[in-house]
Amino acid sequence: MKPLTLKQERAKKKHAPVSHFPVVTVLVDHGVLHLPATYQYLVPEDFNDSISIGVLVEVEFGKKLCAGVVIERLEVAATFGNLKYVEKVLSRLPYLAAEQLKLLETAAESYGTGIWDILRSTVPPYSSVGERNFAKVSLTSNPATHEDKSGIPSELISSLSREGGLHAALTISSSTPYWKAIAEVAIARLRYGEPHSKVLVITPNDRELTLLIDELGRRQRPPIVISAQQGKSERYANYLLAQHPTSRLLVGTRSSSLIPLPVNSTIIVQDDVDESHYERGAPTWNTRKLVSLREQDHSTLFVSATLSLETAQRVISGSLKHYIFPALSTPKIRSASTHKLRDFYPVIKRGLTSGSVLVNISRAGYISTFSCQRCRNIAQCSCGGRLYFPERAAQPQCSLCTTAYPDWECSWCQGSTPRIVSSGALRIAEELGPAFPGISILKSTGENPIARLPSGNHLVISTYGVEPRGVYSAQVFLDLESKLLRTRMRSTEEVRYEVLRTLTMLKSSGEIYVDLENADPFVQMLMRRNVLESASREIAERNAAELPPNFVVVVLTGPNFSSLSNVVQSLPDVVAVGPFHRRGQPADIVSMLLKTPSASAGNLIKVLNQINRVRSARKELLFTFRVAPYDLNA
Repeated sequence: MKPLTLKQERAKKKHAPVSHFPVVTVLVDHGVLHLPATYQYLVPEDFNDSISIGVLVEVEFGKKLCAGVVIERLEVAATFGNLKYVEKVLSRLPYLAAEQLKLLETAAESYGTGIWDILRSTVPPYSSVGERNFAKVSLTSNPATHEDKSGIPSELISSLSREGGLHAALTISSSTPYWKAIAEVAIARLRYGEPHSKVLVITPNDRELTLLIDELGRRQRPPIVISAQQGKSERYANYLLAQHPTSRLLVGTRSSSLIPLPVNSTIIVQDDVDESHYERGAPTWNTRKLVSLREQDHSTLFVSATLSLETAQRVISGSLKHYIFPALSTPKIRSASTHKLRDFYPVIKRGLTSGSVLVNISRAGYISTFSCQRCRNIAQCSCGGRLYFPERAAQPQCSLCTTAYPDWECSWCQGSTPRIVSSGALRIAEELGPAFPGISILKSTGENPIARLPSGNHLVISTYGVEPRGVYSAQVFLDLESKLLRTRMRSTEEVRYEVLRTLTMLKSSGEIYVDLENADPFVQMLMRRNVLESASREIAERNAAELPPNFVVVVLTGPNFSSLSNVVQSLPDVVAVGPFHRRGQPADIVSMLLKTPSASAGNLIKVLNQINRVRSARKELLFTFRVAPYDLNA
């Protein structure tokens, strides 16, 4: 047995308050919803020079030490009683700017949550190493050594060069690689903007971030990069570096939405329709919403090959201007006008004579969906998931729970012969190999993506979203009907985004094939290039179903809705669907869907927040509510 040892207790150090401005108001990260967010503390004499507005400190809250941000210093305390002292100063430099604090308060109110819940996902965690590394950086401006040639519309150039705020949606046409167009817009705004302003480009994910960084580097405009994929110290050092006056071009993902910027700077949001711009868990904030809170002080540009429904609604209402990049030429569009199998082979053959050809398919694997040869029922797992063949000669398995079925039999008629319904990327590649002998075939999937299209002529088989970035002479889009018919709230919007973004990588004389009939509305949209008109029709359909963008949907999850239902039903303009039990939830947890017009959303969220505050004071399980999530099925 180990010998007994006495527990040491350190006596609290006796502090003396400073003589001038001895009181600080601290935004405390205590994690208790029903308690106030700010508390006042005394400044010890030892910390007088190191405590300034915005620095990160450590304070005693209850019986534990919590992090906090100093938001003001006062001569006299606004509360009665004895105040505690600040225990420790964590950062030498300000952790938060005044602009950020104001934005965080507004965002927290919009999503019915605490300020720190938004702060943790928009401000990098503090790093003392990162702060020291920032102090070692040589801060000098690095102007471009040449004048950039711009390919953006002259009408937009005149708008970018004018003084004052600019709020617009920019639609990139085909034959203009989207990453190059975004780089051109960023550089043009940097050149024509005010001398001390900055440009922040927010990309949907790290794949697009890397692509844009390479393009800006090629144009001798290396940016300051802020990404959640960076190490803690590197990310925090870049966060501080981005706030220095010499850093004028910034690039990041959605976590950089609230980086402090000088007044009249420009924020460019790339592909705001992309799912990566949305936080999956509560609070489900998105880049577009946070950026819109900054429009009073900064210019905002939403650049994409398409329009999200929310952006399209703002264009229709007149709060956003709409510019379209001029198309170099109209691509030749072939549709599935005949029922002949593989009628896209001629498009591939013609495309390979002048460059690489891209074949887009919905799923990876070998056979993505199969049915029973006898009764034609789709093969499914006992959990409800779809069965598929991951590889040739492999046994079928479930796409959800991965259960294997070595001796598969149809659950309806006990037939054992599978019938192919939908082929995966591997099988399509296997079929195209003999049809085009001697041609290099590349496969790009989510598990094994290819970032860039190599030089030479290649036949590329890719799943949607991970196409090798490059320029193609022909593009083939398969499985579009199944993608359009998915039971997702944004299925049509997603397909429009994926196809139109890929078309920006098509040669000006290129050809495309879509496996839809010529009369299909999606094909007509491609032919007429009327993205705004297509989005307008979808908005009208959604209005009838009380769905975004003109309605706000809240997914509420909790233990018991008996008391909550009465409160919700008493609210005007709120439609409740449920409660219902979702797959994967515990037996005592249910969900409810609330729909309300956008103008009434603030009142609904305020009520839900007050209910949670009461439950927090009673130490009851809180409700989780996801405001305007990307998809209702997630």
